[in-house]
Amino acid sequence: MNESRLERLAGIAAIAGIVMLFVANIQLGTPPKAEDSARAVARFMADKRSQVLVYVALFGVAYILLMMFAAGLRQKLRRAGDRSDLPSLAFGSAVWINAVGLTGVGVLGAAAYHAPAVDPNTSRALFDLGNVVFALLGAPFAVLFAAASISAMGTRAFPRWINWVGILAAVVNVAKLLTLFQRTGGLAPNGSLSILFIIPIWVWSIAVGVVMIRTRTPGADPVPTEGMVRSS
Repeated sequence: MNESRLERLAGIAAIAGIVMLFVANIQLGTPPKAEDSARAVARFMADKRSQVLVYVALFGVAYILLMMFAAGLRQKLRRAGDRSDLPSLAFGSAVWINAVGLTGVGVLGAAAYHAPAVDPNTSRALFDLGNVVFALLGAPFAVLFAAASISAMGTRAFPRWINWVGILAAVVNVAKLLTLFQRTGGLAPNGSLSILFIIPIWVWSIAVGVVMIRTRTPGADPVPTEGMVRSS
């Protein structure tokens, strides 16, 4: 597989992965808030057992696709001329996100798997663990977006506006760490402001995916005919 083809496939994987994450969240509906009681959490896991397990499965597949995207992203930044450690730092952050993210969705799946037989306090503990894990993802996401955007700014691998969306995503995800300390309000896990942490991630990933899909294969341009000797 040549480099351009890998980048195009990685771009497709980025868009497909984000679509799967969107579908996962939509079909799940409105999850419990951090302030809800243990009984409310257990009831949600029992009533929405199938949706929670579908959510976990879609996230699992999406993370595989996004790992392919991360590999293509590193190659894209390298081919653009960045010989620093930034592309590898971005890729390493993606590995971190996958490992921690799968833990987060895994504990939610565990809470739903035997519902409603699971004790409400156990369901609540697993639910809280998932919330803490997703809050901690703010750190590797911030590193990923900062590293990729700074690299792309130096090499012009991506349009300027995409790089600034990446910087915005990095800043927003640093702020996401504050949700660790919130139990109520918009900044609490699954609060009304949670969408603000997601939108920059989705916009940047899809935009970069489109750029990578449009990657040109070296040597694919038409061969110029000017100056060639015509045969008679």
